[in-house]
Parts: sequence; C-alpha cells; structure tokens
Amino acid sequence: MVFTTTPPEITEEIRITIPAIDVNLQRGLSKRLYIISRLQTQFVQSNLTLGLRWATPLNDRFHLSVGDDISGWFGALRLKDVFNSQAYGLVNYPNASVGYRLTRDLQLAVRAEAIIDWYYRSQVGSLAVEYKPRTVNGVALTFVLEQPFYNRRHVTLGLRAVYADFNWQFWSLYETFDRNLFYPQLLFGFIL
Repeated sequence: MVFTTTPPEITEEIRITIPAIDVNLQRGLSKRLYIISRLQTQFVQSNLTLGLRWATPLNDRFHLSVGDDISGWFGALRLKDVFNSQAYGLVNYPNASVGYRLTRDLQLAVRAEAIIDWYYRSQVGSLAVEYKPRTVNGVALTFVLEQPFYNRRHVTLGLRAVYADFNWQFWSLYETFDRNLFYPQLLFGFIL
C-alpha cells in the first residue's frame, strides 16, 4: 500500500490522503541483473512500471543498485453527463539505491531517483492538451525499513518524499502551479 497526501497548495484547507494498491514483482535475469514490474492502482487512475536493475553487494553490510524504470499511467474520471475527463502519460525514473544491514534482522534501504516526464496528454470533453517535455520534473528520496515477519516473509515500512512539478496521482485536480511541490508518501508492504 502507498498512501500519498496532497500538498496544501493544491487542495488548500483540505488534506486528502489517497491510498493505492501497490504490487511489485522482481525476476532475476542473472546473478546481479533484475527485471522489475510494478502496478499501482486506485479507482480513478493506474500506473504500470517496467524496469531493469543491477544490484551488487559491496560487503557483508552494504548493497548497491542502479536502475531505470519506465512508467505509463492512465486516469479517467466521469461524472454522469457533467464531467468527462481522461489523461495518460509516460515517465522515466533513473534511480540508485544503497542498502545497509542494521542488525541481523533489520535492513535499511535509501533510494534516490529523478523523475523525467516524457509524454502527457489530457482531455476534458473535446478539449485536449498534449506535450512531450522530456525534462526533469522532480526528484524523490525513499527510506525503507525491512524485517522478517514470519517464515520467509518480510514486512516493509517506508517514507518517500517526492518534490516535483507534477504527480500522476493528482492529474484530475488540474493544479495550475508551475513549480515543484512536496508530495509525502507512506509505504507499507509484505515481501512474499
């Protein structure tokens, strides 16, 4: 689960925390190269990510990984005959992570990523807006703790701080600011 809170600049006095189901799959292509996939979904929008990650241990406590993820998102919002809106886009997330084993059962991972918008299209009724910026939209920094839960299962708890001009989860709010805003996210998951 990912819980994202709206910046006050967008929703003013009301703070909305939006939960999303977040499913991640990772498959090893070799000893150090992995293909990853991720699906985040809510009622109004969804996001599918595919990427490659190279990971290696540095010593018995530290691990390093670098990767690149491509994400496609889509949203649609229809309110009877009054409002008919949809949007979709492509985003690139080059990233690097460092993992540290704090104790035998507790690990900390820190991930830094750039957020690069490749494509955006939005439509309300017959009015459409489209652009291909290919510019850095923002950055994100994630801190995740992982520990055993039961058997070979693990539980994760994390915080992701996104500082960006646009966040795909809030496309339907049509914010008009041309500046980066802070989007805090709380992450909670199980590794099966």
